[in-house]
Amino acid sequence: MSRQSIARMMPFLAAMEQEDLELMGTLVDASHESLRDDFEVSSPDLDRAVEVARAQDGCVGARLVGAGFAGCVLALVRGSAMTFVRAVEAVLPGSRPVPVAPVDGAGSIEW
Repeated sequence: MSRQSIARMMPFLAAMEQEDLELMGTLVDASHESLRDDFEVSSPDLDRAVEVARAQDGCVGARLVGAGFAGCVLALVRGSAMTFVRAVEAVLPGSRPVPVAPVDGAGSIEW
């Protein structure tokens, strides 16, 4: 993990606790820019997908995730996930946006 990533981690956690979606989005955007510019693990197609995501109403931040060079994009979205998905599909035909929702982390399972 890079120093830049570590420097963003604690402010991101604080923003999550305060439900500050705008700051979370800013930090997610900065993470993508670092991956693209400092580590050169993005690609023109991933950068385009990030740009498209960021341009949609409700998107507060987006970055590549997964394996660089062929990964996917995580977008933080305020509002309707399905509206966002349809907007992205309209601009990037053939893309497969999948809406997800945050949940509590790992925990014990009662049997």
